[in-house]
Amino acid sequence: GIRTGEDGIAQHEAVQTDVDHYVSEANKSTLSPSMQMMVKNLSTKMPSPLSGCFGSKLQCCECRHVKPIHDSSFLEIPVIPTMISKPLRADPMQPCYLEECLNEFSEVERIEGVNCRACSIKAELEDLDEEMSLLEDAMSSLSEKGSDEKGISALKYEWNVMKIRYDFLKKIDPDEEMNDADEEEASSCDFDKQNFTIPKPVKVDHEKKLLVTGFPPILCLHVKRLHYNANHQMIKCNQHIEFPEYLDMSKLHADCDEYTSQMNTISKDTLSQKLEHKRIIYRLISVIEHRGNAFSGHYVTYRRIVDQTLQQPLSGAPITWVYISDETTYQISWEDVRQCNAYMLIYEAI
Repeated sequence: GIRTGEDGIAQHEAVQTDVDHYVSEANKSTLSPSMQMMVKNLSTKMPSPLSGCFGSKLQCCECRHVKPIHDSSFLEIPVIPTMISKPLRADPMQPCYLEECLNEFSEVERIEGVNCRACSIKAELEDLDEEMSLLEDAMSSLSEKGSDEKGISALKYEWNVMKIRYDFLKKIDPDEEMNDADEEEASSCDFDKQNFTIPKPVKVDHEKKLLVTGFPPILCLHVKRLHYNANHQMIKCNQHIEFPEYLDMSKLHADCDEYTSQMNTISKDTLSQKLEHKRIIYRLISVIEHRGNAFSGHYVTYRRIVDQTLQQPLSGAPITWVYISDETTYQISWEDVRQCNAYMLIYEAI
C-alpha cells in the first residue's frame, strides 16, 4: 500500500534515488519516448507505476478558444465493448478491436452552456477594431480636405479612448477565475471605469475531449463487461475484444492531439515526423480473464515470461507465455492468449 508520514517520505526518497541513479547511468537521448515517460512519471507526483494523468480538453465551438487542461490521476483506462457502447450498430457475434474502443474513449463530446469570456473579449475586440479603422479613415479624409484641427482632435481623442480599451482587453486572461469583487476592483483601476470593465462571460457550447497528459510505466486497461439490459438486469457482455501484443498509445496523448489539430497548417511529412517521434509503445505482459456470469465466476491469468532462458522440454524453444489458474500452470502460445475474453490487459512501456 501507499505509506504516509515518515515511512511515506522515506519510501518516496528511495524511489526517487533509484530513478535518479537510472537516469544518471543512461543517456536520456538514447531512451525511447515510452522509457523517457516512464522515468519521468516515476519521479515526483506519481505514487504508483500504474498512475497516469487524464486531462479534459475544452474548446469553445464559437471562438475556438481552448481552456487550460487540468490533470486528474488514474490507475486504469476503461474499455467499453462496442456491444455496450453501440448496441444498435454492433454485432454481438462479431469481435471488436481494442484500438476502436480506445478511440471511442477519447471521442469529442458536445457540452452545452459553458462560460466563455474569450467569446466576449473577441467580439468586443472585433467591434473596436472596426470602429478604430472607421475613425482612421475619417481623420485621413478630414486631413486631406484641410478641415480644422478641432474636428480631427475630437476624432483622435475617440480613437485614443478606444485604443486604451483595446489594449486593456488584449491583456486579459480569459481563463483567469474572477468573482464580482475582482471585476469591481479592475473596473475602478483608472479614471474611466468603462474602459477598464472586464467583459462578462457568455454561455456557449464547447467540445470536450478526454486525453492522456501523462502515461504510466505500467498501463492497465479495464474491460467494462457488466451492464444493464432492457429489463434493468445486470448481465455480462461476452463480446470478444481483439487486442495486440504491442500497442501504440500516442493517439491518446495530448501532444499528438495538438499536432493533429495543426494538419491544415503543416505539411504531411512534418506531421508524420512529429507523430513518429512521439510514439508511445507498450508491450503486453499480462491478461486477466473472468470466466463466469455477472454474479459469480473464476479469474485466470495469462502471463508473459520475460526470462528467455526458460525452454520447452521437447523443442527447446523459449517459453513466452504461461496460463495460471490457482495451482494450475502450463505453457501456452500467443495464439492461445489472444483468443481469451480479456477482463484486464496489463501493458508495460518499452
